[in-house]
Amino acid sequence: MCPQCTPRQTDRFWAQIDRLGECWLWTGYINREGYGRYSFGPAPITNVAAHRIAYEWTHGCSVLDEFQLHHLCGVRHCVNPSHM
Repeated sequence: MCPQCTPRQTDRFWAQIDRLGECWLWTGYINREGYGRYSFGPAPITNVAAHRIAYEWTHGCSVLDEFQLHHLCGVRHCVNPSHM
């Protein structure tokens, strides 16, 4: 997913998640459809669905772009990998 990610970018990603409830709620940018988005660089800036990053980083595998990850909890800005 992110071969160019630095530890600082990774820490910044995880810091934008509220893990107080069963759903891990994305507190960063949320698009019009209600999904969390995360941007990282350097240029060109890459903007990716936050739930995809959380899933891929915790499971250690990439999800192909043509596949969808469904939120079993129904909360679009949830990034809890166990809810995908």
